[in-house]
Amino acid sequence: MNNLIKYIKKVLDETIVVNQLPENEKAKLPLYISQTYNLYQTSLFGQKLVLAQPVNAHGLTVSQSEKQLKNLRKLLNKKVVLVLDKIASYNRARLISKKVNFIVPEKQLFLPEMLMDLREEYLTNLMTSEKQNLIPSAQVIVLLRLLNP
Repeated sequence: MNNLIKYIKKVLDETIVVNQLPENEKAKLPLYISQTYNLYQTSLFGQKLVLAQPVNAHGLTVSQSEKQLKNLRKLLNKKVVLVLDKIASYNRARLISKKVNFIVPEKQLFLPEMLMDLREEYLTNLMTSEKQNLIPSAQVIVLLRLLNP
């Protein structure tokens, strides 16, 4: 969760406090949810959020996550955000198409319920664009065109 806190501070300039979900709220949940996710609570821009971090991200499918997070939202009556350390591009596309709130620190923050979609990779590519040099044969062609119009 420290990576998430730092990422939110860096990208949104918002300091969040993340705490374990209280036991009285965990008691409302079925075992298949409470055993599948580490659950936390926080507040972002005045909105109460439940952060669901999978215990084992490899065994979880997008459709399972979507159903479980919808159930979690209904049971707790709060917005639920899936927190992942990493994600394959095809799974990320599926989460986006299903409009599932998720955060992958240092990569992407997708919270459609809060109208936010931030992708780090695009910013990184723009900031680190490299200068490209012309290869020698291209330099000769440019010089010839300049000298003989």
